[in-house]
Amino acid sequence: MPVPGNHDLYNARQQADPDIEQIYRETWGATYYSFSYRNSLMIVLNTDAPGQESRIDDEQWQWLRDTLNRNSRAHVFLFMHRPPDTLRNATALHELLLEHPVRYVFYGHHHHYHFDERDGIESRAFFWFGAAMLLLFIVAIATASVTPYIRDLGMGFITLAFAAVMLIRYKHEVDEFYRTIDWDLLAFF
Repeated sequence: MPVPGNHDLYNARQQADPDIEQIYRETWGATYYSFSYRNSLMIVLNTDAPGQESRIDDEQWQWLRDTLNRNSRAHVFLFMHRPPDTLRNATALHELLLEHPVRYVFYGHHHHYHFDERDGIESRAFFWFGAAMLLLFIVAIATASVTPYIRDLGMGFITLAFAAVMLIRYKHEVDEFYRTIDWDLLAFF
């Protein structure tokens, strides 16, 4: 499932290039598209089109609106290269997505893991709890050989205990995640 980004559509001068976009289309196909799988609609957007960098252009916007309006699937997953909050039409996109059953938005561009939530879950609490648990886990690992109780339990138990705490703390998010997994497909592989 290719998702075009700046490394795919930009030339050596780091500019979006219509010729490069044409090569992309000939190699990978459309730069924005959708497909359905079971109870989910997958939508791929192009956030790096030549002349429309860091935004969803008018033609694609209308296509996205029509695609969402026609959708009858329970879940919508959106994929794009640029982070949605960095797009020039980010607010309008967010408002459009709120009108539909969009479950998750996946994006790249940042070459690291990034988590953010809007409209419901406080990402600040998620971040600080996760950071505190990570710090405690590092301390547990660093002191495992000199702390009698931890040394006796073993690192496998300590790792599972930390994982259990995180799963319990974020039970709602974990439940939502596991509901969206297609277990039949995973078992197939």
